[in-house]
Amino acid sequence: MTRTMMRWWIMPWIVLIYPVLILRLGFANPAIYEPPRDPTIGFNLISWANFPDGAQVWTNAVQDVYDHGFRSVSISPVRFVNLTTGAIRLSDGTNTGPDPSHIAAAIAHARSLGMLVTVNPFVEPDGFAIWRGAMNFDGLARTQFWQDYTDYLLEMAGIAQANGAHRMTIGTELRAIVRDSRHNADWSNVIDVVNAVFSGQLGYASNWDNYQNDNLISTIWENANIDFMGVDAYFPLVTESQADGIGNPSIALLEESWKGIFDDPASGFLHGVLRFAAARKNGAGMPCVLTEHGTIPYDKTTVQPFSTTPAMNVPDPEEQAHDYKALIRAADHLQERPVSEGRLEEIHIWHWGMPGAEGSLWFLDPEGDAIVTGAMAAQCLVDVVAPRIWNENGQLVIAKADILENAASVPIAMNGDVVAYGDQLVLSYNVGTASEPDFRQAVVSDTNGLARIRHLDGDERAGEEDPFGTSIKLPPGLILEASDGSEDFQLSMQVTRMNLLTAEASDRILKVEMSGFPVNAAGVAAPVSIDWLMTILPPGNDATTVVLDVTARFDQEVRLSEPRLNQAETFRVAMLSSSNTDPNAEYPEGTHDADELRVTNAAGETVVEQNLTTAPRDRLLLPPDQSERNGVVVTGAMQLNQEMPAPLNGDPPNISTRVEAEAPEPAYRAQAFIQRTDDANQDNLGAWINKTVNDPVIPSGTAFMWTIHIVASDDIIND
Repeated sequence: MTRTMMRWWIMPWIVLIYPVLILRLGFANPAIYEPPRDPTIGFNLISWANFPDGAQVWTNAVQDVYDHGFRSVSISPVRFVNLTTGAIRLSDGTNTGPDPSHIAAAIAHARSLGMLVTVNPFVEPDGFAIWRGAMNFDGLARTQFWQDYTDYLLEMAGIAQANGAHRMTIGTELRAIVRDSRHNADWSNVIDVVNAVFSGQLGYASNWDNYQNDNLISTIWENANIDFMGVDAYFPLVTESQADGIGNPSIALLEESWKGIFDDPASGFLHGVLRFAAARKNGAGMPCVLTEHGTIPYDKTTVQPFSTTPAMNVPDPEEQAHDYKALIRAADHLQERPVSEGRLEEIHIWHWGMPGAEGSLWFLDPEGDAIVTGAMAAQCLVDVVAPRIWNENGQLVIAKADILENAASVPIAMNGDVVAYGDQLVLSYNVGTASEPDFRQAVVSDTNGLARIRHLDGDERAGEEDPFGTSIKLPPGLILEASDGSEDFQLSMQVTRMNLLTAEASDRILKVEMSGFPVNAAGVAAPVSIDWLMTILPPGNDATTVVLDVTARFDQEVRLSEPRLNQAETFRVAMLSSSNTDPNAEYPEGTHDADELRVTNAAGETVVEQNLTTAPRDRLLLPPDQSERNGVVVTGAMQLNQEMPAPLNGDPPNISTRVEAEAPEPAYRAQAFIQRTDDANQDNLGAWINKTVNDPVIPSGTAFMWTIHIVASDDIIND
């Protein structure tokens, strides 16, 4: 690593000159997806098949939805109904629904990823003889149907509850049964028994032409145990003449139609869905979820989105994409409305491509064909939730709304103009060719102050590269003395803005400006304003170098924790986060992403080399020296290395961090701490470089500036 001279300045903020690009921030921009103000966009997952490895099939499908940027999924079990006897079974002899254990695996995996999960049980007539909404039963068949249907929903409710689903429907598009008052007592019973098992929100997925039915209103919507109104939104959107021709209708025309469907009952048949939802529960309202909406990649699909008739005509994937763009624009900020004014909380697109769903004209897969798998429309949806804000010079930058823990969605700009809204930036570089690109992540930066630094592993084939990185935390981490004398650990961050700078992108250099402030575990902020400038230098195959310039302004006087002054803990100017966990039943020898801590001097000579696997837990690792201060003086670098691959994450990159300094060099000390845990998924290892401070009081108006060099490398760095 090249060493350069660095500045450490202390000055009143009134004389500090630090240029910051002012963001031209817009609000309520329908072209920008802004969760949680906009409804959460997700996908239905359904498979009309049962695979021997079904748990893995479903887990992979959930992961695929997540990897494309979506944070909501509606998972549909399927059962088949004998139209003569009313009996419900897993198989009709030809078609078989997924095994319940496969559904459980899908829910569990989605929840492990932090996704919102709806369980939406389906019943299909044997052989798909008729539409399920036309089914109805009399006599013994009716008794059999309700007995089996109640058992089915109870089984699904147990699975949903056990695996942490957020929502569950008690039916989908059972139009004839819902309209028939003879079934009202059965509906009331099934709602009660499911509610006794499932603690999440209960709802029903009504077909678009039935949600205002009087019997549905009295029996289901106004039932005290029904929490949300689901609508399968296949409303006709335009006339045939408006949809005629490739690329028609326009996004603008479709957007107006969707606005009427949401809010204007006078604009069309059964329009005003959100007005209707707002009037439920004696005016208290019900949140609304579009439990399904889809179109197909053929001309005139927006005339009757529920129809397969356009499939006999002219392919028109552009019209399909226009519909999805218009829907999302029309839904702008509808999740921030009060429920009593008509809140739209989620939109589930019908449906994501997975095994067992092939052949459906609504099948969506962005990696497939524009017609066979609706790839154009699927990609347009991906670009909404994870927009590619920069894709030039072999560089790809994606903004994501990842719904990260303790991370707020913020405006994300490019060269000063807001282009997205989210809590994560992903910066990748192409290690393939222009015709066959292979983008590998270099930096993933979150608004909670965590950033993963990865090496591209460009000498490995696609799919065989190391997918993991090592985390840094945006500094400074502070331990303050609170007004009551207790300690206030301000060791996390809340980033309030991100701004990608591309002026040097032709030289393969990208920069990200960020602003924010420290927060403690309760989310309470410290009176410190911080600006960061992250520069990602041209990465090589096996190393990524990041330069981080930090400016911290103290807006009020603060007092550092005096007991921590001599322990190298109070003012952390560079912070790394990793793992080295204890043995458990699954990993008898434990696992780790780092097994060595190394500290060097300015000449690159080793000062400390600590085996982290055998290091003590729940205490500071580096003891006092002759000065009776904890930690080791660092004039070179602090490194976390992975000398031996370990279970779970294999061989993440080694990481080295160095704080630059002017002569005479201020005293920096390295320190680390390992929390005792056998949770293999926990980052329990913190290592940091601390600025030695003699006076615990930092006056209001004080500002500090420093620069950090960070290298993530496949090889251990010897500098």
